[in-house]
Amino acid sequence: MDEIRGTIQTITYHSEQNGFTVAKLRVENSRPDELIPIVGHLPAIRTGESLILKGSWSQHKQFGMQFNFQEYQIVYPTTLAGMERYLASGFIKGLGPKLAQRIIQYFGEESLSILDQHINRLKEVEGLGEKKIRQIEKSWQEHKAVQNIMIFLQGHQLSSSLALKIYKHYRNQAVVILKDNPYRMVTEVQGIGFIKADEVAKKFGIESHSSKRIEAGLYFLLQKAQEEGHTYLPEEKLIQRTQEILGIEPALIIFTLDHLSMENKLVRNQQSIYLPYLYQCEIAIAKKLLLLKDSPVNPLPAAELKSRLHSFEQQEGLTLSDLQKEAIEDCFKNKVLVITGGPGTGKTTTLRILIKLLLHYRISFSLTAPTGRAAKRLSEATKASAQTIHRLLEYSPQLSQFQRNHQNPLKTNCLIVDEMSMVDVLLFNALLTTLRPGTLLIMVGDQDQLPSVGPGNILKEIIHSELFTVIQLKTIFRQKENGYIAVNAHRIMAGQFPALPNSAESDFQFIEESDPEKVNAEILKQCKSVLPQQYGLDPIQDIQVLTCMYKGINGADALNQLLQQELNNNHQPVQILQKKFKLSDKVMQVRNNYDKMVFNGDIGKIIAIDTEQQELAIQFEDIVSYDFQEIDDLVLSYAITIHKSQGSEYPVVILPLMTSQYIMLQRNLLYTAISRAKKRVVVIGTTKALYLALKNDKVASRYTSLSNGFLQATQPSIDRPLEKATTHG
Repeated sequence: MDEIRGTIQTITYHSEQNGFTVAKLRVENSRPDELIPIVGHLPAIRTGESLILKGSWSQHKQFGMQFNFQEYQIVYPTTLAGMERYLASGFIKGLGPKLAQRIIQYFGEESLSILDQHINRLKEVEGLGEKKIRQIEKSWQEHKAVQNIMIFLQGHQLSSSLALKIYKHYRNQAVVILKDNPYRMVTEVQGIGFIKADEVAKKFGIESHSSKRIEAGLYFLLQKAQEEGHTYLPEEKLIQRTQEILGIEPALIIFTLDHLSMENKLVRNQQSIYLPYLYQCEIAIAKKLLLLKDSPVNPLPAAELKSRLHSFEQQEGLTLSDLQKEAIEDCFKNKVLVITGGPGTGKTTTLRILIKLLLHYRISFSLTAPTGRAAKRLSEATKASAQTIHRLLEYSPQLSQFQRNHQNPLKTNCLIVDEMSMVDVLLFNALLTTLRPGTLLIMVGDQDQLPSVGPGNILKEIIHSELFTVIQLKTIFRQKENGYIAVNAHRIMAGQFPALPNSAESDFQFIEESDPEKVNAEILKQCKSVLPQQYGLDPIQDIQVLTCMYKGINGADALNQLLQQELNNNHQPVQILQKKFKLSDKVMQVRNNYDKMVFNGDIGKIIAIDTEQQELAIQFEDIVSYDFQEIDDLVLSYAITIHKSQGSEYPVVILPLMTSQYIMLQRNLLYTAISRAKKRVVVIGTTKALYLALKNDKVASRYTSLSNGFLQATQPSIDRPLEKATTHG
């Protein structure tokens, strides 16, 4: 690495959160007006501070040559003017420019060593009392502690950004914790995974066969499995994966597994290994569902219910199918009910009539869904108030837990959960914990949709258990003349080739194109001119491009750059770290943020960009402010992956479908994409890609065990869920 030395002259930007810094440095022995831009991470920075920086040079398009530093060292100034400027810069509380001048005048070149070693001598300076001296001493020692820890961490070949991240979390305990067990960072420091922690551990001399390393590897793989949707891993597979990442003998892994299971730090059940809270969640869910199911029911008189149903049908001007009527009637005969069916089969209509009955009989109810978009759509369709599960359970970011629990249950007699396929075991367990005995639970969803992003496969396992009443709606209602969306969605799920009408009036259009570049050009043409001109659509708000993957010519990343450039006519984009955003951009949150109450998959619009305050304002359900340093949570969403579209509906969906995406061409993925559209679908690609997706019905299996939970739930030895299992933080 190159090394430069100099003094900070101006600070362009500094983040208190992660230390990201842009400043200008006057290098030693250079002209006063010759300033070099520097970019890197510093815990704190002041003008007048002298630094030794190690890093490399790069050419910035806008700012020219700049120095990107990975390591730094603060060098105390040696001249009296430099010392005075350093002490007066404001990093020491209680020490301002006037007092700094008096200290320098009194102690001269000894001033910094006085602060370091003989701080009580400050009493010799006129006007300095005991209280002020103690304040200066505390601030000076804190400043030195930060520098010492950062120098120590960098001395172990940690980059300044990683060292700062570690210090920000552990503060003065950083060195002690890293020497004892650096693997703690995997679960405690956001953005540090096992691989990075393992690198740090090696630098701190931890042996490859250390029990701490093996335990950390096992936890890492089980948490990674959770992120992939599993609630456990088969023991043999876990041992194999652990051996691959750690490079040690299986016997050591088995010994560690035995030890962790004996101490209840992991759960071993029939050669399956669980994180304890996931095991407890599945047991608790099974137990609560069976408890609700067995609650006594006071059914309404059948004749009166049928008469009331007929009356509501006439009011709404519709005719319910026999299965829809059966579903509604079964809601008053059971305490746990599942209503499932594909697009256009009348799930929402069934709910709307059910809600009329609940209101008529004065039965209190709550409507909820896993995402803000799904809750809003549910509310609009049923004309009743609906909210996300997190809002319903009153999630507290400050406490990192729900305010509603078994001690503070929901005060409702009926809970209706829509988009159940999106609900994972953690969230569902938290929800069930809040239900009082005897509450009616109605779960609505499409079991053929993609499963939840989080662990589990709740809806499918409840249906396949055959322990609960399930009504599967089959008749397609949502179909107009020349309407093929619902029909084709069902044909796709059955493995049949969809109808590809030539009529421009049809709501399902297939455009044959094998050239990837021309596919993108056609997507742009449809968004920019064809669909807006023919149907009066807003290119950004009404049209959603869905694609199988992020990478590649027809992936979300490339399409977003193209569509942002062509659809958003606002001024030049603002460069924020490595991303470019414009005012009015369509953006998506890509991870749960409980402090902001914005969740993975939520789509919003940038309504303000403040470059001076380094903030974005985004309109989601509410207006949410983002610091520029939180930009990793956001991506452009003119085009999104099909996985991210779960629980949403869009007026128009455009779907590129190419054989180059063969890794992701799956029947249920295609089905999900088609069923997201309300008014129109435009598929652009090749019939071969369509054929490949239809024939690939191998849904990635998940290791889940709710079915086993139903068997174990009746055992008297099952404990109440762990506290972590009843929260979602």
